[in-house]
Amino acid sequence: MITHLRIWFVLYLGFLVSVVALPLFAQTGTEQPLRNEYIVDWSASELVIRTTRRVETEGTNAPIAVHLTEREADYSLPQLLHTALRGLQRDTVDTVGSATEDLPTIAAEITRLVPDVQRSSSRRNRDLSELTVEYRLPLFPAATGLFGLHEVASPLPRNLQRVPSREFTGILVYVADPLPVHGTNRVEHLHGALFARIHDTEMNTVLEPGMLDPDHLRRWGPVGYGTDPDATAYVERIGADPLRILARGVFGTTPTDVLISPTDAARILGHPANQELLRQGRVVFIVAPEAARVQILP
Repeated sequence: MITHLRIWFVLYLGFLVSVVALPLFAQTGTEQPLRNEYIVDWSASELVIRTTRRVETEGTNAPIAVHLTEREADYSLPQLLHTALRGLQRDTVDTVGSATEDLPTIAAEITRLVPDVQRSSSRRNRDLSELTVEYRLPLFPAATGLFGLHEVASPLPRNLQRVPSREFTGILVYVADPLPVHGTNRVEHLHGALFARIHDTEMNTVLEPGMLDPDHLRRWGPVGYGTDPDATAYVERIGADPLRILARGVFGTTPTDVLISPTDAARILGHPANQELLRQGRVVFIVAPEAARVQILP
């Protein structure tokens, strides 16, 4: 008899919860987002997604309304992620979206990234009428998951110029100021990209993603980005004694690639230990603040 009473009690509670929750779900579930915001933070190597929605503020069921609104945001995450990634710059030519047009399977791969997205915050506004839910996705290894990963790194370029050099712990390239865009009359800031490259001013390739050791490419991509010219801010990646280089220009339809002098290129390529820095992606670009954190327009 006691067992039956317990069962009926549990069922009754479930009925009450459904009576309370369903009207709230109807209110929040049919609401379109007030606004969505997509940001790529190159300095943190993260994709940031924010979605803002209305939330019921009346009555004693506000916590349930907040929970349902968060769930609604979670359910929309695949669509939000697709929109955000499509506008993300892959390289000097393509965004992820334009690459997806050529490789339809990437769309399915984007969906597989949803479990890697973390909800980083959930905040109500001052009058408690809106809820903004924020999500973050590390750009790596997500990018290599989307576009695949080579098994064997391609050879580094040969160094034909004899320049005195020594062993460094990393490579720090200053590219924070507007620079000439190679082959044009334009001057622009460097744009961030998942797979940036380095060339010398004679357009010889110094670094491209295929040259990286696959494990390091998966870990943090070919280059990192930052705004602080103090090398100690990036000690994990470039160590305490990096080679400091002043960029001479930028390159690309979207200028994502950096040009350095042939002499600086030789200082890297002419020493085996410095070649290994390229293999491991121990390179950081110092960029302008407006280039380090960019809003993606869907």
